[in-house]
Amino acid sequence: MNLSPMMMLAQLRSAAAYAFGRGQPADLFVIDRPSFWQAIWGGWIIHILATSFATTFISPVTFAKISLVALVSSVGYVLLVSFLMKRIEKEDRFLAFIIPYLWLTAFQAMLFGAIALIVLMLPNSNFHLAVIPVVIWILYRTWRLIRDEMRISGGLAVGFILARIMLDGVINMAAGDILPIS
Repeated sequence: MNLSPMMMLAQLRSAAAYAFGRGQPADLFVIDRPSFWQAIWGGWIIHILATSFATTFISPVTFAKISLVALVSSVGYVLLVSFLMKRIEKEDRFLAFIIPYLWLTAFQAMLFGAIALIVLMLPNSNFHLAVIPVVIWILYRTWRLIRDEMRISGGLAVGFILARIMLDGVINMAAGDILPIS
């Protein structure tokens, strides 16, 4: 399995291309089992880095918690999606959805990490308001990915987004601290 920085940058470029509407997942990502594991581990590494860079004076214990929460969140959602896709008889679309999804969320983490760094550097800044249109844009592109790659209704796609938000909330509460949602 290749987890080189160059491979991860290439996958982030593909996720950015999708996020900006410059291609379809089938054209941007390799959809196979090795790519699935690359997406899980590569996305996890990127989430850790993005969250850690945006947090000032992070302790080793906090870093370990962030790392564990990010991994449990990603793997938990993968398992939940796998279960739900079997229930709605769409398991044949699992890899076509989950690989681009994991890289899109890694791209999202990098984007929000960069915004958080900018907010931290600017004194008394309202720059954090820039997150609102970015959140709307990312949610829309995530909704499109779910709807199009799973080949399900828009309402059901919203349900998958809400499932991720609720899962992250439960995992973060169980971690005992309020940590950034991945």
